[in-house]
Amino acid sequence: MGGGSRTDYRILNRIYTQMEWLDPFDTVAFMAGVTEKVRLGLGVLIVPYRHPFDVARRVATIDILSGGRFVLGTGVGWLAEEFKLLGVPFERRGKRTREYIAVMKALWTQDKPRFSGEFVQLEEDVNVLPRPLQKPHPPIWVGGESVYALKRIVAFGDGWQIASMLDQLKRLTEEAGREYESLELRRRPSRASRRYRLADGTTSFSASFSISPRILLGSSAKPPTIT
Repeated sequence: MGGGSRTDYRILNRIYTQMEWLDPFDTVAFMAGVTEKVRLGLGVLIVPYRHPFDVARRVATIDILSGGRFVLGTGVGWLAEEFKLLGVPFERRGKRTREYIAVMKALWTQDKPRFSGEFVQLEEDVNVLPRPLQKPHPPIWVGGESVYALKRIVAFGDGWQIASMLDQLKRLTEEAGREYESLELRRRPSRASRRYRLADGTTSFSASFSISPRILLGSSAKPPTIT
């Protein structure tokens, strides 16, 4: 997220340091237990922040608990200070994201996965269970609005969270031999919030979520996504 003014950065810094952030996986797992039909997703998970072994198991678990309704939204991150705090090199975040996604796909689809990369080595048998309910794995959507984001969609994505550079995406997809019509494209949503009350009648929580019609190319309409 570059090119913003110093004022924009101060505003964002205040938001990120003062807001309360629930764990995304725990929150979506909770939502899976109180919903039945809507698709549930993260928009987006900063992939380099978490080890792919841990994320793969969490994604598979929520996909099973939700009955196959999970969508994994992915991003490479933009705030260098967060990377520094976590001890993760900011400069290699794009490469790390691609590698982590490849590792997760191997864990979800292979009986005895092996991987040899720059950041991850898997040379022995591991327990990769449970497997996701959706096959071969839950949809992976890519966030971002740049040529690099488009290349990530072509490389490993099943959908796009922004959907504004369609001509460039179509060209890159065709050059890579993929079907452009197979992608799910989702425009910037309007946000809404709703207050829920739990069964005990005393505890309530407020959920902020995004609902928007998506551009569906070559596929039937599906329930809206809560993120």
